[in-house]
Amino acid sequence: MLSVGCRVVRGPDWVWGEQDGGEGHCGTLFQVGRPGSKQSPDKTVVVIWDTGRETNYRVGYNNAYDLRLLDNAPAGVKHPNIICDSCKRSQGIVGMRFKCCSCFDFDLCFHCYMSDKHDLNHIFQRFDTPHSVGVELTARKGSTKLNYYGTFIGAKVVRGSHWEWNDQDGGEGKTGRVLDVRGWDNETGRSVVNVTWTSGFSNIYRMGHKGRVDLTCVEPALGGTYYCDHLPVLGRDMEVYENRGEGVSSHLTFSVGDKVKVVVDVDTLRRLQEGHGGWNPRMVECVGATGQVHRVTDRGDIRVCYDGNMRWTLNPAALAKLHSFSVNDVVMVDYDVIRVKHLQKGHGEWIDPMVSILGKLGKVTKIYSDGDLRVTVDGQTWTLNPLSVQLWAGSTAELENIMESHPSSTAQDADSTSTSRLAKLIT
Repeated sequence: MLSVGCRVVRGPDWVWGEQDGGEGHCGTLFQVGRPGSKQSPDKTVVVIWDTGRETNYRVGYNNAYDLRLLDNAPAGVKHPNIICDSCKRSQGIVGMRFKCCSCFDFDLCFHCYMSDKHDLNHIFQRFDTPHSVGVELTARKGSTKLNYYGTFIGAKVVRGSHWEWNDQDGGEGKTGRVLDVRGWDNETGRSVVNVTWTSGFSNIYRMGHKGRVDLTCVEPALGGTYYCDHLPVLGRDMEVYENRGEGVSSHLTFSVGDKVKVVVDVDTLRRLQEGHGGWNPRMVECVGATGQVHRVTDRGDIRVCYDGNMRWTLNPAALAKLHSFSVNDVVMVDYDVIRVKHLQKGHGEWIDPMVSILGKLGKVTKIYSDGDLRVTVDGQTWTLNPLSVQLWAGSTAELENIMESHPSSTAQDADSTSTSRLAKLIT
């Protein structure tokens, strides 16, 4: 997931010494590289480390991967209908979700998984977003575990790269302490911090919200622990998600009413059906067809209804949930030209002028029967694979106003416009 605001740590191909402040020190993804850019080319990102250093890193450039994704909650990722079975916070899981492969319907949030809740011998699947394929992990017992540090509770901070708050801190060089890490309304999670300055004034500041970093950490604090090999490699693991079938994504948690497809071949489906409703030769007809979840059985198998009132009980491992978009949704087109070219095959196709819409905001104007989207960007309308876009965090009304005022705005331009709203609310 290459989205501004994501929190990162060094990854498998790291060769940059202590630029990050040391192993386990955190940074914020500030900018995603784009084709043709000399300063920040495609398959690179710009990271602002909590210690204040801002540098480019590789996320596929020359087949190297410098970073791991620590937390995507600050980028707005959430699983609103799935509750962590340990902390049981009612707003649902924000950031990555971890699903136990041994226990029925048992999920953990990032913090509970990394703090060793539940049986350490159980294998989990990691879901990076609500629409991503579950990645099976090794058991936590015996896996390498590290501390992560940065702008967390107790850290000493000064004003940083994106400071816009005049002398709320008491002036240049004055210090404060982080009291709390929280989300910004319902838009982003773990994306702002509450700071009290030596003057006694307290307020909240951005540490990832809309990709902005208001603070530099001069005395990092311990944020928690993480299993290094259980985190996604930034830029690389996204390729795994595309191999399951274009326009769909694996989603082992299903609800009544979900639109789904069988995304395996006939021989694989026949094998998967053993012990999960059994095999019937007529099931060949449902391979590739769109159905609707009618019921979830006590064992977790999925009862799917197809046209003609034909119903089958299917193994959830054979199914993928179709992306859910609505007309008038505001979406952001993916930045990655290579990925979008690949996804557009058979879904509206790719033409060179589409380079101009990468990374920009658009509005869904039509949804075709096969799930493809008609999206208007900068006054032009395109047919796009739903995997080529993502829903934009924030209210539709606010973003409509942004696009009307700035019709050629990129996602990062929209972030800047939203900054003024944030400033008014927290001052």
